Amino acid sequence: AMASGMCDDCVSGEEKTGVPQGKITMIDGRKTYIAEPEKFDGRVVIYFHDAFGLELVNNQLLCDSYAREAGVRVYLPSYLENPAPISVIRGEPFDWQTWLPKNHPNLFLKVYESFAKAIRTADVKSIGVIGFCWGGPACFHLSSTDLIDSVIVAHPSAVEVPASIEKITKPCLFLCAEIDHAFPMESVDAAKKIMAEKEKATGLKSKFVMYPGTRHGFAVRGMSSDEVTVKAADDALKQAVQWWHETLIA
Repeated sequence: AMASGMCDDCVSGEEKTGVPQGKITMIDGRKTYIAEPEKFDGRVVIYFHDAFGLELVNNQLLCDSYAREAGVRVYLPSYLENPAPISVIRGEPFDWQTWLPKNHPNLFLKVYESFAKAIRTADVKSIGVIGFCWGGPACFHLSSTDLIDSVIVAHPSAVEVPASIEKITKPCLFLCAEIDHAFPMESVDAAKKIMAEKEKATGLKSKFVMYPGTRHGFAVRGMSSDEVTVKAADDALKQAVQWWHETLIA
């Protein structure tokens, strides 16, 4: 395991195959992949990627799935200074100790805010955020602002319990891996308690879905040869679609 919220599962997994259907453009000075729904109804989602960034095709393909299944426009901004090379997934060595201090997600809070402001154009009615692994802190941060309306985190990394959870002010769906050094069971349980208190106090909605037999990273980099992982990733997609249906206003 590694320091600073990284773990072995953070840096492994599978590269998917497939041809992304979206386009890459510049928004707010950031290279951004955009997946368009068949018919835009004013609901948008910002997808905060894992440590491997926009270039990992898995991230782009998942954006396509969300646009298709949920009818949302999805923005995938490249928010890190230097995303980790995809070759790491293939087992090539990489100097994480040098990379981490320059690419920790807590360094980019202003980037997240600025991007969320940039996409709130006149035709946008609501904004959701979803974060995987390294993209979790962006969601926790934005959930404390009025820049967004809805939150989903999937096996988030660099979670500070209770601090990350206490700042949430928007409805939040947690998609949790059973084996997760970054967001272990005791942290999940503590988060559940905090969110239950919020619901009691203010009516704030949250949902936790735990996927038995899965590891950190399953929803985006899970092995397609593993049936449990595939089923869990499919369900995680359905849960996200349903959450946006419930929490984003068209």
